[in-house]
Amino acid sequence: MNLEYFQGFFIAFVLGLMGLTWSRESTQATLQAGLTELADAVAALQTSLASAATAAEVAALQTALTNVQSDLTDLLASNNVYSPSFNF
Repeated sequence: MNLEYFQGFFIAFVLGLMGLTWSRESTQATLQAGLTELADAVAALQTSLASAATAAEVAALQTALTNVQSDLTDLLASNNVYSPSFNF
């Protein structure tokens, strides 16, 4: 038995005790959808940057990019099911 199998089993077991369900496929699909959405946002920012004519427009794009970075951090943290912190 490999560690990934054990981790998946353990997570499913704990969530089952809490009355919740978990599947690797749904988690991966959610992560993929979120990453696709963020990639689209970055592409739109790149397009907007190409036509930015003022410092204010560039500053607004920087703010938008900072928000996308924060969203990415949140997305990755919420999908971190393989290395939760445990206190025994």
